[in-house]
Amino acid sequence: MKKKVIQIIIYSDSTALPRPGFVNPNSTWPQKLLNSLQIEFPEHKFILENRSKGGIKINEIANLIRSDYSYFSHNVS
Repeated sequence: MKKKVIQIIIYSDSTALPRPGFVNPNSTWPQKLLNSLQIEFPEHKFILENRSKGGIKINEIANLIRSDYSYFSHNVS
């Protein structure tokens, strides 16, 4: 059986990013979400795109989503 591919795109501020010497990449909430999903749904393949940026404002996130839409709005094979 072929695994269903599910793409998750995270848009957030620095709370979703690692911080050298303080928060390692595996301890970020997006990575913890991905790990939990992989355990709960092993029959699927998850792809995580973290498009977060430190200090980003909500209107900048909205602009980033609009900009990214054409790249991430298609099914992944």
